[in-house]
Amino acid sequence: DGTDWTMTWIGDGVNTLWDAADPRYAYLSHGYAALERNTTMDTDPTNWTCVRNWGSCNTCSLGCAPDGRTHPYGPLVLDAVNPNTMYAGSYRVWRNTAGRTTTTWGAISGDLTGGGWLAFIHPAYDNGVAGTIYTGSSDGRVFVTTNDGGNWTDRSAGLPNAWIESITTDPADASKVLVTFNGFGNGHVFRSV
Repeated sequence: DGTDWTMTWIGDGVNTLWDAADPRYAYLSHGYAALERNTTMDTDPTNWTCVRNWGSCNTCSLGCAPDGRTHPYGPLVLDAVNPNTMYAGSYRVWRNTAGRTTTTWGAISGDLTGGGWLAFIHPAYDNGVAGTIYTGSSDGRVFVTTNDGGNWTDRSAGLPNAWIESITTDPADASKVLVTFNGFGNGHVFRSV
């Protein structure tokens, strides 16, 4: 009934994701984008296994920062159209197209920052068509791909040089974007026109 709680992880938790298509699967990240997967969330919510194998890190040890430049609370998201696909970020985007069963990751971008790290990844729903992904960085850079990482376009012109807190898109038209910035003294919410 949702009134009782059970602790499922003892360490710092950053991002938590639950697979909407198959609720047996859940994911969490902790320090430096260490990624864990639970394949039995419905029966054993404490059964977490490390699935970080990207950016030269193949363990969930806190001593490894993927690509040598990853925020301690780096982004982890499931694809909006196919929740078996996962994305994680350092200064570039990493993708696992079989997140429920493998630890195989591949980089789908180069450096999408101005020397910082990725703060946010948004795989757009875009009317049910996969392939459009937005990123936001710690130094105000917004990039987008419309072909699953084949090409990336810088959409940062006219935006502040500040930490990007979130990005979202119109579910029916991913070219309509809202970006939220953290910090003081600037505008904080911008919409593409």
